[in-house]
Amino acid sequence: MASVLREIQELKDAVRRVEAHLGIRSAHRGNVPVSGNQLAALGWSEQEIDETRSKLSRLEQEWNDPAMDAYDRL
Repeated sequence: MASVLREIQELKDAVRRVEAHLGIRSAHRGNVPVSGNQLAALGWSEQEIDETRSKLSRLEQEWNDPAMDAYDRL
């Protein structure tokens, strides 16, 4: 369980870095629309984009669970 929580935190941190770089400020918790073109502009390869989307999609249900807000307060 700890490894899953660590992976979720790492992914959240990655999303925040992408948001900051692109000037995106999320008005709510949940999905942030970032296109493949924007990620490619950051130097991400198509493989990196696909792998990251795959990882995030596997965690989507947990990510959007209201109980996860407790981790945001840590």
